[in-house]
Amino acid sequence: MYLYEIVKGLLGVLFISTVTHIYYPKQKNVITQYLLHKSIKGYGVIEKYTIQCCTIIKIKVKNPVIKMFKHRQFDLIFILDGKENGKFIKKILTTVRKPLNPYDFLINIFHIEKDNDIIPYIQVLEIYTKNAINDNYKISNIKFIDIILHNFGKKIKIKCNYDFYICGNILFKPSFVKWVSGIQLLDDNYTITIIDHQASIITLTSTDFVKIGVNSYETFSRAESKDKTT
Repeated sequence: MYLYEIVKGLLGVLFISTVTHIYYPKQKNVITQYLLHKSIKGYGVIEKYTIQCCTIIKIKVKNPVIKMFKHRQFDLIFILDGKENGKFIKKILTTVRKPLNPYDFLINIFHIEKDNDIIPYIQVLEIYTKNAINDNYKISNIKFIDIILHNFGKKIKIKCNYDFYICGNILFKPSFVKWVSGIQLLDDNYTITIIDHQASIITLTSTDFVKIGVNSYETFSRAESKDKTT
């Protein structure tokens, strides 16, 4: 009877320590020191097994790479006027000659593992071809410091769930602005202020857009030819 209660207690301590280690890392030392070192002082093997258990859980359960492979995710999305007009799994769509629905551009989502984490990147493509979506991409060395949309007198900070600094990506045409900002109604005279990778400030109008390069970017206007190279 007493042995049973002791085992239950030790399992409880192990469970609390494991959960705390994973979900409340800031409290890890407090829980570990108080419960393990104070309550069951001398039973260091319990702490050892707790750490091993935490490691297994992180690898088998929390590892984003494992989660990604367990769930089928759409990785090719067609955008029309800022809204998703078709979502596909890349391997399935490659059997289709061309998309059935109209679109302004499409995003090709791919993931790169870094430091036991998954970083989602996107290619922004204006024309669908099978060759274009075969993950033939190159990551740019630049990254803008800040992007602000000025729309109807309001300032909206543009953030994206994906890293779009891929060579060749064309950014900030109206449909892209609607999609990335989640705002469907744009002022005809909206502007975008960008603090670039060199802390220079540029302003884009509704007719301007950016093309990402390896170590730089270019700005273009739909009303004119190439505007400038930065």
